[in-house]
Amino acid sequence: MLWIESGLGYSWSLWFNRLGDNIPIFILNLFNFIGNELFYILLFPLIYWCINKSIGKRALIITLLTAYVSSLFKYLLVRPQPFDLYSRGSGKIINRVLVDEEYGFPSSYTMGITSLWLYFSSISKKISVKILSILVILLTGLVRVISGGEFIFTTLLSILFSILILVIFKIFEPKITTLCNQRYSVSQRVLLILFFSIAAIVIVLLINITSIEIPLILVGCFLGTTTGIVLEKEYIHFSVDGSLILRIGRYFFGIIIISVVYYGIEFLYNISALDNNFILFVKYSVLTFIITFPLPKLFIYMNLSRDSLRTYL
Repeated sequence: MLWIESGLGYSWSLWFNRLGDNIPIFILNLFNFIGNELFYILLFPLIYWCINKSIGKRALIITLLTAYVSSLFKYLLVRPQPFDLYSRGSGKIINRVLVDEEYGFPSSYTMGITSLWLYFSSISKKISVKILSILVILLTGLVRVISGGEFIFTTLLSILFSILILVIFKIFEPKITTLCNQRYSVSQRVLLILFFSIAAIVIVLLINITSIEIPLILVGCFLGTTTGIVLEKEYIHFSVDGSLILRIGRYFFGIIIISVVYYGIEFLYNISALDNNFILFVKYSVLTFIITFPLPKLFIYMNLSRDSLRTYL
Protein backbone atom coordinates (compact mmCIF):
# COMPACT_ATOMS: atom_id res chain seq x y z
CA MET A 1 0.00 0.00 0.00
CA LEU A 2 2.99 2.29 0.37
CA TRP A 3 3.00 3.20 -3.34
CA ILE A 4 -0.45 4.75 -2.87
CA GLU A 5 0.68 6.89 0.04
CA SER A 6 4.23 7.83 -1.00
CA GLY A 7 6.25 8.79 -4.06
CA LEU A 8 4.07 9.71 -7.01
CA GLY A 9 0.96 8.70 -5.09
CA TYR A 10 1.64 11.36 -2.47
CA SER A 11 3.01 13.97 -4.90
CA TRP A 12 0.02 13.78 -7.25
CA SER A 13 -2.42 13.84 -4.36
CA LEU A 14 -0.65 16.91 -2.94
CA TRP A 15 -0.83 18.65 -6.33
CA PHE A 16 -4.60 18.08 -6.52
CA ASN A 17 -4.98 19.12 -2.88
CA ARG A 18 -3.32 22.47 -3.60
CA LEU A 19 -5.93 23.17 -6.30
CA GLY A 20 -8.30 23.67 -3.39
CA ASP A 21 -6.66 27.03 -2.71
CA ASN A 22 -8.62 28.39 -5.68
CA ILE A 23 -11.95 26.61 -5.08
CA PRO A 24 -14.59 28.09 -2.74
CA ILE A 25 -15.09 25.91 0.32
CA PHE A 26 -18.85 25.69 -0.20
CA ILE A 27 -18.27 23.87 -3.52
CA LEU A 28 -16.01 21.35 -1.80
CA ASN A 29 -18.59 20.90 0.95
CA LEU A 30 -21.36 20.44 -1.62
CA PHE A 31 -19.57 17.62 -3.42
CA ASN A 32 -18.53 16.01 -0.15
CA PHE A 33 -22.17 16.09 0.94
CA ILE A 34 -23.01 13.85 -2.03
CA GLY A 35 -22.01 10.65 -0.33
CA ASN A 36 -22.55 11.17 3.37
CA GLU A 37 -25.26 9.64 5.52
CA LEU A 38 -27.75 12.51 5.31
CA PHE A 39 -27.59 12.52 1.50
CA TYR A 40 -28.57 8.85 1.35
CA ILE A 41 -31.32 9.31 3.94
CA LEU A 42 -32.85 12.00 1.73
CA LEU A 43 -32.20 10.30 -1.63
CA PHE A 44 -33.39 6.73 -1.19
CA PRO A 45 -36.87 7.55 0.18
CA LEU A 46 -37.30 9.99 -2.71
CA ILE A 47 -36.63 7.22 -5.24
CA TYR A 48 -38.48 4.47 -3.37
CA TRP A 49 -41.60 6.50 -2.49
CA CYS A 50 -41.92 8.87 -5.43
CA ILE A 51 -40.02 7.73 -8.55
CA ASN A 52 -39.48 3.99 -8.97
CA LYS A 53 -39.87 1.46 -6.17
CA SER A 54 -37.87 -1.28 -7.89
CA ILE A 55 -34.94 1.00 -8.68
CA GLY A 56 -35.01 2.44 -5.17
CA LYS A 57 -34.74 -0.89 -3.37
CA ARG A 58 -32.03 -2.28 -5.66
CA ALA A 59 -30.02 0.93 -5.53
CA LEU A 60 -30.15 0.87 -1.74
CA ILE A 61 -29.11 -2.78 -1.51
CA ILE A 62 -26.12 -2.42 -3.86
CA THR A 63 -25.01 0.69 -1.97
CA LEU A 64 -25.25 -1.13 1.37
CA LEU A 65 -23.39 -4.15 -0.01
CA THR A 66 -20.61 -1.97 -1.39
CA ALA A 67 -20.31 0.00 1.85
CA TYR A 68 -20.20 -3.20 3.92
CA VAL A 69 -17.40 -4.74 1.85
CA SER A 70 -15.40 -1.50 1.81
CA SER A 71 -15.79 -1.07 5.59
CA LEU A 72 -14.44 -4.58 6.22
CA PHE A 73 -11.33 -3.90 4.16
CA LYS A 74 -10.95 -0.41 5.60
CA TYR A 75 -10.84 -1.61 9.21
CA LEU A 76 -8.71 -4.61 8.31
CA LEU A 77 -6.05 -2.61 6.45
CA VAL A 78 -6.12 0.45 8.75
CA ARG A 79 -4.44 2.79 6.26
CA PRO A 80 -3.93 6.47 7.17
CA GLN A 81 -5.75 9.44 5.71
CA PRO A 82 -3.66 11.72 3.42
CA PHE A 83 -3.64 14.56 5.95
CA ASP A 84 -2.20 12.20 8.59
CA LEU A 85 1.03 11.87 6.59
CA TYR A 86 3.81 14.27 5.69
CA SER A 87 6.29 13.85 2.84
CA ARG A 88 9.55 15.62 3.63
CA GLY A 89 10.44 18.07 0.88
CA SER A 90 6.97 17.95 -0.67
CA GLY A 91 4.62 19.49 1.86
CA LYS A 92 1.62 18.42 3.88
CA ILE A 93 -1.81 17.57 2.48
CA ILE A 94 -4.48 19.76 4.04
CA ASN A 95 -7.82 18.47 5.27
CA ARG A 96 -10.01 21.16 3.70
CA VAL A 97 -13.41 19.84 4.80
CA LEU A 98 -14.72 17.58 7.51
CA VAL A 99 -13.70 14.08 6.41
CA ASP A 100 -15.99 11.50 8.00
CA GLU A 101 -13.95 8.36 7.25
CA GLU A 102 -11.61 7.08 9.94
CA TYR A 103 -9.13 5.34 7.64
CA GLY A 104 -7.95 5.86 4.09
CA PHE A 105 -8.25 2.75 1.93
CA PRO A 106 -10.54 1.71 0.42
CA SER A 107 -12.79 4.75 0.29
CA SER A 108 -16.34 3.93 1.39
CA TYR A 109 -17.35 7.36 0.12
CA THR A 110 -16.07 6.82 -3.43
CA MET A 111 -17.20 3.22 -3.59
CA GLY A 112 -20.73 4.12 -2.49
CA ILE A 113 -21.02 6.93 -5.03
CA THR A 114 -19.59 4.75 -7.81
CA SER A 115 -21.83 1.74 -7.23
CA LEU A 116 -24.95 3.90 -6.90
CA TRP A 117 -24.44 6.05 -9.99
CA LEU A 118 -23.11 3.21 -12.15
CA TYR A 119 -26.23 1.27 -11.21
CA PHE A 120 -28.36 4.20 -12.39
CA SER A 121 -26.32 4.26 -15.60
CA SER A 122 -26.64 0.51 -16.16
CA ILE A 123 -30.45 0.50 -16.01
CA SER A 124 -31.01 3.61 -18.11
CA LYS A 125 -30.95 3.81 -21.89
CA LYS A 126 -30.61 7.59 -21.84
CA ILE A 127 -27.20 8.91 -22.85
CA SER A 128 -27.75 11.93 -20.60
CA VAL A 129 -28.09 9.68 -17.53
CA LYS A 130 -24.92 7.78 -18.43
CA ILE A 131 -22.95 11.00 -18.94
CA LEU A 132 -24.32 12.47 -15.71
CA SER A 133 -23.39 9.31 -13.79
CA ILE A 134 -19.81 9.36 -15.06
CA LEU A 135 -19.48 13.07 -14.28
CA VAL A 136 -20.80 12.62 -10.75
CA ILE A 137 -18.38 9.76 -10.07
CA LEU A 138 -15.35 11.57 -11.50
CA LEU A 139 -16.11 14.99 -10.02
CA THR A 140 -16.93 13.74 -6.54
CA GLY A 141 -13.84 11.53 -6.56
CA LEU A 142 -11.70 14.45 -7.74
CA VAL A 143 -13.13 16.78 -5.12
CA ARG A 144 -12.44 14.17 -2.48
CA VAL A 145 -8.76 14.21 -3.46
CA ILE A 146 -8.71 18.01 -3.61
CA SER A 147 -10.28 18.12 -0.15
CA GLY A 148 -7.50 15.95 1.24
CA GLY A 149 -9.80 13.05 2.09
CA GLU A 150 -8.24 10.53 -0.29
CA PHE A 151 -5.08 9.76 -2.22
CA ILE A 152 -5.53 9.84 -5.97
CA PHE A 153 -4.79 6.12 -6.30
CA THR A 154 -7.15 5.33 -3.43
CA THR A 155 -9.93 6.95 -5.43
CA LEU A 156 -9.07 5.10 -8.65
CA LEU A 157 -8.77 1.71 -6.96
CA SER A 158 -11.98 2.26 -5.01
CA ILE A 159 -13.81 2.99 -8.27
CA LEU A 160 -12.48 -0.25 -9.81
CA PHE A 161 -13.37 -2.21 -6.68
CA SER A 162 -16.95 -0.94 -6.69
CA ILE A 163 -17.32 -1.73 -10.42
CA LEU A 164 -16.39 -5.34 -9.64
CA ILE A 165 -19.00 -5.51 -6.85
CA LEU A 166 -21.66 -4.01 -9.13
CA VAL A 167 -20.91 -6.55 -11.89
CA ILE A 168 -21.27 -9.42 -9.40
CA PHE A 169 -24.51 -7.89 -8.08
CA LYS A 170 -25.97 -7.51 -11.58
CA ILE A 171 -25.17 -11.14 -12.38
CA PHE A 172 -26.51 -12.79 -9.24
CA GLU A 173 -29.22 -10.46 -7.87
CA PRO A 174 -31.92 -11.36 -10.46
CA LYS A 175 -31.28 -15.09 -9.99
CA ILE A 176 -31.37 -14.86 -6.19
CA THR A 177 -34.51 -12.70 -6.21
CA THR A 178 -36.35 -15.04 -8.59
CA LEU A 179 -35.31 -18.11 -6.60
CA CYS A 180 -36.45 -16.62 -3.28
CA ASN A 181 -39.79 -15.43 -4.68
CA GLN A 182 -40.58 -18.78 -6.29
CA ARG A 183 -39.36 -21.22 -3.66
CA TYR A 184 -39.79 -19.53 -0.30
CA SER A 185 -42.75 -18.15 1.63
CA VAL A 186 -42.72 -14.70 3.20
CA SER A 187 -41.75 -16.06 6.61
CA GLN A 188 -38.96 -18.12 5.06
CA ARG A 189 -37.64 -15.09 3.19
CA VAL A 190 -37.61 -13.06 6.40
CA LEU A 191 -35.74 -15.88 8.15
CA LEU A 192 -33.20 -15.93 5.30
CA ILE A 193 -32.68 -12.19 5.72
CA LEU A 194 -32.15 -12.70 9.46
CA PHE A 195 -29.72 -15.54 8.77
CA PHE A 196 -27.60 -13.49 6.35
CA SER A 197 -27.66 -10.49 8.71
CA ILE A 198 -26.39 -12.65 11.58
CA ALA A 199 -23.77 -14.16 9.27
CA ALA A 200 -22.58 -10.67 8.29
CA ILE A 201 -22.22 -9.75 11.97
CA VAL A 202 -20.36 -13.00 12.72
CA ILE A 203 -17.92 -12.24 9.88
CA VAL A 204 -17.24 -8.82 11.41
CA LEU A 205 -16.56 -10.40 14.82
CA LEU A 206 -14.44 -13.25 13.49
CA ILE A 207 -12.04 -11.14 11.44
CA ASN A 208 -11.47 -8.92 14.48
CA ILE A 209 -11.48 -5.53 12.76
CA THR A 210 -10.54 -2.41 14.69
CA SER A 211 -14.12 -1.05 14.83
CA ILE A 212 -17.47 -2.79 14.37
CA GLU A 213 -19.65 0.35 14.51
CA ILE A 214 -19.95 1.07 10.77
CA PRO A 215 -20.39 -2.57 9.68
CA LEU A 216 -23.10 -3.02 12.34
CA ILE A 217 -24.92 0.08 11.09
CA LEU A 218 -24.80 -1.27 7.53
CA VAL A 219 -26.05 -4.71 8.59
CA GLY A 220 -28.85 -2.98 10.51
CA CYS A 221 -29.79 -1.06 7.37
CA PHE A 222 -29.77 -4.27 5.35
CA LEU A 223 -31.95 -6.10 7.88
CA GLY A 224 -34.52 -3.30 8.11
CA THR A 225 -34.56 -2.53 4.39
CA THR A 226 -34.88 -6.06 3.03
CA THR A 227 -37.42 -7.13 5.66
CA GLY A 228 -39.55 -4.10 4.85
CA ILE A 229 -39.25 -4.74 1.10
CA VAL A 230 -40.39 -8.36 1.45
CA LEU A 231 -43.37 -7.44 3.63
CA GLU A 232 -44.35 -4.49 1.43
CA LYS A 233 -44.34 -6.63 -1.69
CA GLU A 234 -46.54 -9.24 -0.02
CA TYR A 235 -49.02 -7.10 1.91
CA ILE A 236 -49.07 -3.50 0.63
CA HIS A 237 -48.10 -3.06 -3.06
CA PHE A 238 -48.07 0.71 -2.78
CA SER A 239 -47.78 2.69 -6.02
CA VAL A 240 -45.34 5.52 -6.66
CA ASP A 241 -47.73 6.93 -9.26
CA GLY A 242 -49.75 10.06 -8.69
CA SER A 243 -49.65 13.78 -9.28
CA LEU A 244 -46.63 15.89 -8.45
CA ILE A 245 -48.49 17.32 -5.44
CA LEU A 246 -49.16 13.82 -4.09
CA ARG A 247 -45.53 12.79 -4.54
CA ILE A 248 -44.26 15.95 -2.83
CA GLY A 249 -46.73 15.46 0.04
CA ARG A 250 -45.72 11.82 0.36
CA TYR A 251 -42.04 12.68 0.46
CA PHE A 252 -42.17 15.53 2.95
CA PHE A 253 -44.59 13.74 5.28
CA GLY A 254 -42.33 10.66 5.21
CA ILE A 255 -39.20 12.72 5.85
CA ILE A 256 -40.84 14.33 8.89
CA ILE A 257 -41.70 10.90 10.31
CA ILE A 258 -38.25 9.41 9.79
CA SER A 259 -36.64 12.58 11.20
CA VAL A 260 -38.63 12.11 14.40
CA VAL A 261 -37.58 8.45 14.54
CA TYR A 262 -33.95 9.26 13.70
CA TYR A 263 -33.49 11.96 16.34
CA GLY A 264 -35.67 10.14 18.86
CA ILE A 265 -33.43 7.09 18.79
CA GLU A 266 -30.41 9.42 18.71
CA PHE A 267 -31.64 10.90 21.99
CA LEU A 268 -31.98 7.44 23.53
CA TYR A 269 -28.52 6.62 22.18
CA ASN A 270 -27.05 9.60 24.01
CA ILE A 271 -28.69 8.89 27.39
CA SER A 272 -28.71 5.11 27.35
CA ALA A 273 -26.33 2.97 29.36
CA LEU A 274 -26.70 0.18 26.81
CA ASP A 275 -23.92 -0.77 24.43
CA ASN A 276 -23.62 2.00 21.82
CA ASN A 277 -23.12 -0.44 18.95
CA PHE A 278 -26.35 -2.23 19.87
CA ILE A 279 -28.29 1.05 19.93
CA LEU A 280 -26.88 2.02 16.53
CA PHE A 281 -27.81 -1.37 15.08
CA VAL A 282 -31.38 -1.00 16.36
CA LYS A 283 -31.58 2.62 15.22
CA TYR A 284 -30.77 1.91 11.58
CA SER A 285 -32.75 -1.34 11.48
CA VAL A 286 -35.87 0.47 12.69
CA LEU A 287 -35.30 3.52 10.50
CA THR A 288 -34.91 1.59 7.24
CA PHE A 289 -37.77 -0.77 8.11
CA ILE A 290 -40.09 2.20 8.64
CA ILE A 291 -39.05 3.66 5.28
CA THR A 292 -39.79 0.47 3.36
CA PHE A 293 -42.89 -0.93 5.11
CA PRO A 294 -45.01 1.08 7.61
CA LEU A 295 -44.73 4.42 5.80
CA PRO A 296 -45.93 3.06 2.42
CA LYS A 297 -48.93 1.60 4.26
CA LEU A 298 -49.54 4.97 5.91
CA PHE A 299 -49.33 6.70 2.51
CA ILE A 300 -52.18 4.53 1.25
CA TYR A 301 -54.24 5.14 4.40
CA MET A 302 -53.78 8.91 3.98
CA ASN A 303 -54.62 8.75 0.25
CA LEU A 304 -51.12 9.89 -0.66
CA SER A 305 -50.67 6.64 -2.58
CA ARG A 306 -52.72 3.63 -3.63
CA ASP A 307 -52.51 -0.14 -3.78
CA SER A 308 -50.98 -0.90 -7.20
CA LEU A 309 -52.84 -4.22 -7.44
CA ARG A 310 -56.18 -2.44 -7.15
CA THR A 311 -55.30 0.09 -9.82
CA TYR A 312 -56.33 -2.29 -12.57
CA LEU A 313 -59.44 -3.78 -10.91
